[in-house]
Amino acid sequence: MFCSNCGKEASGNFCSYCGTSLENGYENEMSKKTKVLSWDAPIEFYETHSRAYTINPKILEVAKRYKIIDQKSELTICYGTYYSNIDSIIIFVKTDEVVIAKINDAKPQNNIIKRFSKNSDVFAKTYNSKKLQFESDELLGFKISKANEISLNKKHITYFEMLKIVLPDETENYFSKTLKSTFKTQAEIEQKEKEKAARKQASKELIQRKVEIQREEKEDKKRRLEQLERDGIAYCPKCHSTSLTAHKKGFGVGKAVVGAAAASVVFAPIGLVAGNIGAKKVRVTCLKCGHQFWAGQK
Repeated sequence: MFCSNCGKEASGNFCSYCGTSLENGYENEMSKKTKVLSWDAPIEFYETHSRAYTINPKILEVAKRYKIIDQKSELTICYGTYYSNIDSIIIFVKTDEVVIAKINDAKPQNNIIKRFSKNSDVFAKTYNSKKLQFESDELLGFKISKANEISLNKKHITYFEMLKIVLPDETENYFSKTLKSTFKTQAEIEQKEKEKAARKQASKELIQRKVEIQREEKEDKKRRLEQLERDGIAYCPKCHSTSLTAHKKGFGVGKAVVGAAAASVVFAPIGLVAGNIGAKKVRVTCLKCGHQFWAGQK
């Protein structure tokens, strides 16, 4: 190890060059080695939400114009919508600091740009762990909640990245309560894609089967009607049922021969009545669907 006083390499409890105790230096070195890095999300999270980290060109131009960054690589994520003529509240999360700005190009004298360095105690104190949000209106001079975009999920991701900078100990808790359910592992993503493809294929096969059934039913219907035509069997032109009854136009029971003879004429099968077609037409009624038509019509 190296002496914390003279900087020379030494061993034991005391430095052999200047006599300084090496105990504190040993503890400091061990603490550096055993220091736990801030918690971070699984790689699958970033794969799933890569679009949220895309920097809007207008926001990037604003960041450069107001000296918030020198180059794009300094930015991790941005949240907020920019309008040139009204107050635009924008959160810039950089690799080593958080910048929260109220910018109005039309009234630059009212612009407020606040910078908070890594592990900033001042900004960290504004975080409400119960509400999972920053309550920094007094600190900033404006409401951070005014930073707004369509995607609420992006806001949560931006807050997560802010916490990694100013309050690392809260990142895992925040992630588990706001973001854990919004991403899947690569295996889960692949499984979801397989299930989606399987459902799509099943739907396609179902449609094909329905088309085949409709074609088969149409062909069966055509063959059945052709067979009825060959056999000389009358059928309803609407539902194709052969259950029919017929009577002559103008025929009345009062004019018919009384008794069983009258009944046999009025309700005679279609074949018998049709065989006696002459001067008067015969009206046929389908006993299945009620459709009426003249004998001999198609």
